[in-house]
Amino acid sequence: IPIFFGSLASPEQLIVAAFGGESRDGAILLVGIALYRLFETQRLVFSGTLKGIDRPGLVMKIDAFALAFNVVLGFALVYEIGPIGVVLATVLAEASRYALLAYLINERFGDVRLVPRPLMEQFAAGMIMFLVVESSSRLVTGASWFNTALLVGIGGAVYMGVLFAISANFRVTVRSLYRDSGLGS
Repeated sequence: IPIFFGSLASPEQLIVAAFGGESRDGAILLVGIALYRLFETQRLVFSGTLKGIDRPGLVMKIDAFALAFNVVLGFALVYEIGPIGVVLATVLAEASRYALLAYLINERFGDVRLVPRPLMEQFAAGMIMFLVVESSSRLVTGASWFNTALLVGIGGAVYMGVLFAISANFRVTVRSLYRDSGLGS
């Protein structure tokens, strides 16, 4: 979630700092790949659940469908809109895989919350981080490594700070990690 919102806030600066000015057009691809990863992280929970109840064949069928969907749509879209078509096809394939798995999990277990409170809290922290980084990127101009690292640092601090402020689950996790690390003794 923070990677998606961070890439959405300043994709061009991230791409130019990492790969140089000639890669500037790849900024939209970065956002698409981050969106794909967002769907993927949520989909993995459902895939693991179905595998855990001894339904790996069902997961494999959905994976095969998503692969075929991705390849067919990817070829069509790359000819229509260029390289972004491949990323768009991949995002749509992953979203469809997520939707199919979510449907099967709901069928099997009843009313499963697809967007639980911790996920909503992470989205809220991500949106606030986006606003701060997007605003900061107007002040921190230039795609140097220092400026990009500064924006990433600001984004990380805002995301973690907001999440710590609004999420009891996150606070418990951080305190537990701190205590278990030996630093809290």
